[in-house]
Amino acid sequence: MSTIYPKNWDAEVVDKYITQEAQQKNRDEFEKTHVPINRIRVEENKAFDTWSNEGESLVSEDIVLETVTKSTKKDTNRLFFVVGESGSGKSELCQWLDYQIQDETATADDDEFAHKPILIPRHIREPREVVELLTEDLEGWDFEDAKYLRDLPMEGIYREVTGKIINRFKGSQEATVNFLKDDAFESKVRSNLETYVDAFDDPDASVSFEPIEQDELGSLLEKFPDVTREHEHHQVEPSEYLYREIKTGATEAVSDMLSAGDIRDILRDIDEAFKSQNRRPVLIIEDLTGFTVYDHQVLSFFSDLGTAHFDVVIGVTTGVHQNVIDQRRADVASQDTIDDRIQARLELTEDAEDGSGSRTLFLQQENVHIDLARNYLKAIKEDSDIEYQPSLPRGQSEDDIEKAFGNWLYPFNREFLDRIYHNLQSKNVTKQTPRIYLNFVISELLDNQNPPFEHAEKLKQRLGNIDNRLDPNYDGPDEQVLKWYGTDEGEQYTVNAEIPHSFDIDSDGRAPTIGGFEEICPECSAGINVTGEKWTCPECGYEHEDGPSLSGTFTEQRNELLAWVRGESDFNQTSNIEDGAQRIITYFFDKPNSLRIPGCRSSDAAYLRWTKGSDRVPIHVRNADQPSYTQIELTRDMNQSILLDLLRIGVWEGTDLRSLEREDNINLEQLREWADNAVTDLRKDLEMDIKETYGATLDEVALFGKYLLNVFSGNGTEFNAETLAKPVSEEAISQVYTLTDFGGNVKSLKDNLELYNGLFHARFHLRRNMVEHDRLEDAIASVDLEQLMVKIRNIEGKITGFKIGETRKESTDFDAFLKSNSYNIRGLARDINEYDEVYSDDLFAARSDLTKLHDSLQGMNSSLDLSGLEDAYKPLGRTKPDLLDEIAALDDEKLDAYLEDLSSVVNRARDCESVWDFLEIQRDVGRMKYSQWSEIHSRLSDFVEELDTVEQDLQNTIKELEEETFDPDETPYEGVRTESQKLASELGGDL
Repeated sequence: MSTIYPKNWDAEVVDKYITQEAQQKNRDEFEKTHVPINRIRVEENKAFDTWSNEGESLVSEDIVLETVTKSTKKDTNRLFFVVGESGSGKSELCQWLDYQIQDETATADDDEFAHKPILIPRHIREPREVVELLTEDLEGWDFEDAKYLRDLPMEGIYREVTGKIINRFKGSQEATVNFLKDDAFESKVRSNLETYVDAFDDPDASVSFEPIEQDELGSLLEKFPDVTREHEHHQVEPSEYLYREIKTGATEAVSDMLSAGDIRDILRDIDEAFKSQNRRPVLIIEDLTGFTVYDHQVLSFFSDLGTAHFDVVIGVTTGVHQNVIDQRRADVASQDTIDDRIQARLELTEDAEDGSGSRTLFLQQENVHIDLARNYLKAIKEDSDIEYQPSLPRGQSEDDIEKAFGNWLYPFNREFLDRIYHNLQSKNVTKQTPRIYLNFVISELLDNQNPPFEHAEKLKQRLGNIDNRLDPNYDGPDEQVLKWYGTDEGEQYTVNAEIPHSFDIDSDGRAPTIGGFEEICPECSAGINVTGEKWTCPECGYEHEDGPSLSGTFTEQRNELLAWVRGESDFNQTSNIEDGAQRIITYFFDKPNSLRIPGCRSSDAAYLRWTKGSDRVPIHVRNADQPSYTQIELTRDMNQSILLDLLRIGVWEGTDLRSLEREDNINLEQLREWADNAVTDLRKDLEMDIKETYGATLDEVALFGKYLLNVFSGNGTEFNAETLAKPVSEEAISQVYTLTDFGGNVKSLKDNLELYNGLFHARFHLRRNMVEHDRLEDAIASVDLEQLMVKIRNIEGKITGFKIGETRKESTDFDAFLKSNSYNIRGLARDINEYDEVYSDDLFAARSDLTKLHDSLQGMNSSLDLSGLEDAYKPLGRTKPDLLDEIAALDDEKLDAYLEDLSSVVNRARDCESVWDFLEIQRDVGRMKYSQWSEIHSRLSDFVEELDTVEQDLQNTIKELEEETFDPDETPYEGVRTESQKLASELGGDL
């Protein structure tokens, strides 16, 4: 694409016409470019009785002229404010009034009464220049010795101002004088004076002489209550009185230093001089802020209606009116405000339709912005008087250009200028003023060597995103030309083919749009293409009158969305498309931010969610930024029809989704597929966040937690799907490690069994009794048990937003679950890992103890007859203990089960090779000693001790019998031997 295009204007002429203030043009230049300002809103009216639109309180510039100049010679001061945003045409209106009143003066005879204008242009801001301009037709005023404010030393200004302020108060007002000498007050005054003086070096800066703002003064006085008490007797609030006195003192100080006289004396002299000439002065001040130190005195002078006989028109920016004039008293002795004393306030701007920013009233007239551009372009081209350089493309004539672009509008056309004007903004808010329109846009576009449509693409901060429904997939060479110069005809954009041809671009003058519609009928949900605020639904006949409509919101945000898709700008108005995405996802997913596995319906599954402080699904529109946490992202490369559907759903949030689908407004099947993928990706990303933060996956945490439950509940130490799938009961978990070196808090595991078990169900169960075996086996196969323990032991880092609990109400941060001693999964991993180094000592002790018991009871079962054992007590001369009866009374089945259990534990203890095996063994030892078999175990342990005692006593008795000397006549040998053998036989040789 060529970056050079034919021009028939001179850049210097552009600068002469567009970059100057209105008064800097001569009258001929002014009238060539002036467009009538015919929409001016009147407020605080006491003078107007003629209207161009009475219902809206609107007048034209002609009516303003008529009203301002209908005063008589004897009328006292009449004050009019012209209020509007900077660049809204205040200077233009003032200059036009000046020229018109000059005509009245010029045509009047010397003895005929007439008005005579005195114009103080916006760029005149030095006090010396102001008074010179005011007195140029008066005798007796000489300002040769007057000084320029910009030449005064800052320190001198500060000393004179502060000294003059203090001198306005009595020495007895001690609190006030001390306040004026306080650093807080002095530093504020010094800062404001420096800002004021520095503004004279910048011709575009707004100049305002305020030694201290009234709000600033009020804030300071809150810390000095004694000052307020010294001035409570005045008719106005103490802060207002002090503000007036400080401003007056500062003004007098600067005036004295400038030697420019008293502005009020000058105004009185003007009044007298004009009366003597049968003239009435019309003082036109383009901008009050440019009137520097005199603004306060001028307002006071003209608010006093009896001081003189002026008509005064003062231009004031909206902000200055609000901050300086609105609600300000006209004088200390009156309750009237300045607005009470004015003839009218003439508003040139109003709030924009969206409530953000402002727009100029007179530019709301149909085609006025086109006429304004045409006037300037015609004047510039006529004044330039040059041929097209370079030449027009072959086969194209000047008449072709005029016909294609519109009379005098080249290199723009009506559509281009519409798009420029309606998108004007400053700092991201609407600001439709002539100055921005002409200075910052048209002038810059004319001066740039690139074609307007190319350079306009770079003016995002001034234009934002223009309405553009071109299909983002269209990439023809004429795409930008169609975007800026084309007409939207629904299914396609069209443009006169001569326009792209003039820029040496091949084009047939048409390109496809995205199609679609701008409105949805609230009655039948039909999609409708609408124009204007009133429309009728072609489907059901619903009639929409003036009132709230969502089409404007949708059109604006669709435009920004498509610009974002094209990569032209960021997408900032994202709330509706995010709401639409949220609505679609929750339509298809009950719990889209749940980290339970898909299909999990287990009633035991834990509450496991990503909430980030809200139940909303986290949605993020990807611009150049990166979200601070994981969200579902909407990106430029997504299917644009999905993006547009999401925006529609968000904008028309009250319309049923099925109704929207039924009318072909959205594609629910396509949105379902997107939602499936989005939620799946979200969950994967969230799980990856957990893995990257903690070094362990959510599945690994679930597996380890369930394995702990198995080990400490006796389900076994096998790390396989079958074992892990076994259910666990709270009663089965034992805490029997106090006599070992294991310091783990098993109670925390028992207290949180439902949570540990719930996490496993959430990740590996489909139903309460249905495990997702394939998934469980894959998870087990991917990790080694010892490595898993190390991962859990080493958990560090932190991530917020994940919640886990038996229920939502009882949920806690997943981070706390991993690390807190109350839940203790990491703590148990660390304790078990440490115990692995020393558990062998506890194993040896338990193995010895159990083996002794087991071996002592070898061969014993419930059919054992203890009657023979009872006879063993006879030789000992002892009565059999009750213990034998207690053993005999034991339940046969329980005794056999215990002995079988004991044998199993002993065998496992002999084969134990890991800390996990021992923890389970120790758990079973505790079960035998302290819970399930505690009574039997206690009886049998006592029984074995008793057997040991009896056996030792009998052995001692036998030995005594064998060593005893006896009389054969008394005790035959055969008798003794028989008794000994019988006893040994009964005892079986070994108890």
